[in-house]
Amino acid sequence: MKSRVRLAACALLALLCACGGDSPTNGSSARFAYISNSSLFLEARRVDPNTGGLGSGTTQAANVGGISAAIAVDPLQRYLYAVTATGDIAAFRFDRVSGLLTPIVGAPFRAGIAPSAIAVDPLGRFVFVASSDGRNVSAYLLDAATGGLTPVTGSPFFSGPDPVALAVDPTGSFLFVVNSSNDSVTVFTIEPSTGMLARVAGSPFPTGLAPHSVAVEPSGTFVYVGNFGGNTISGFALDRATGALSPLGGSPFAAGGNPLGMTVHPSGRFLYVADTGSGDVSAFTIEPTTGVLLAIAGSPFPAGALPQMVALDPMGRYAYVPNRGADSVSVFSIDASNGALVALSASPFAVAPHPAFVLVTD
Repeated sequence: MKSRVRLAACALLALLCACGGDSPTNGSSARFAYISNSSLFLEARRVDPNTGGLGSGTTQAANVGGISAAIAVDPLQRYLYAVTATGDIAAFRFDRVSGLLTPIVGAPFRAGIAPSAIAVDPLGRFVFVASSDGRNVSAYLLDAATGGLTPVTGSPFFSGPDPVALAVDPTGSFLFVVNSSNDSVTVFTIEPSTGMLARVAGSPFPTGLAPHSVAVEPSGTFVYVGNFGGNTISGFALDRATGALSPLGGSPFAAGGNPLGMTVHPSGRFLYVADTGSGDVSAFTIEPTTGVLLAIAGSPFPAGALPQMVALDPMGRYAYVPNRGADSVSVFSIDASNGALVALSASPFAVAPHPAFVLVTD
């Protein structure tokens, strides 16, 4: 399976090279932060490449047609997708230089009832949307030429009660769906040519109380689930042949109050989770052979009121935390040696009311 991870990375690199001017190494490209909130618009802010701070004033406000819960971008950062409370997927073509979002022909695309999360597979073939009221996951084929979405045969796929979070493993082989109402995570295999989903044997796997987030370590070895109601993080070893999950030793691991959105550092060394109940960010090192989580010195790190999730810039230098109760985004630099968070002097940055999700492009 390690060879499959390497093949996936090589395939993505080949795609990046084939894109010429759209490559992330193109000096003319810029970095942007897109922020969902309680309005019908995505707020766009230019990101200072030297400090990680958010520029003053909105660069662009893209109309998504409804309050947006989550945002995702394809691996080549050509297309941006946002799920909305109206049951739609807003879709845009992304300009790497200006940050301008132009609606894709045919958008918005229909999603399920009350879509709550969205994920794009690492090779940019498929898009997955969880519908919390529909108890299922909708799967779509992503047209690489246009960004358009076409429902996968058999979609939607039943996952469990109140699916609220999604993640795809680095090879694009498995989809993880957190079911909040029955304290479990459903694991699906992803058929590589069609995108059809099939449950793995033993799925769903039990988690802690009221799970609300899931993250996969970049090598695809470990999976973590944040338990909102239990103030813990469940850790699992992933059988990369079958997709089965086995609890890690010492799991679940203590987190702060009501852990919500969670992410793993691109290096695979650190994990961060927004504790919405305690207004901070819990930070952990990931033991590379066992996956055990160890609290980083100084953790938890203060954020604002009702932090919702933790977003990292693609290079893993900065962390962005939307504070829904404070109408702000806290921005931290990340100490590369130990994973500690250091708030920028200008942080938090005021944004549009009730920010819920941040996505930072390169």
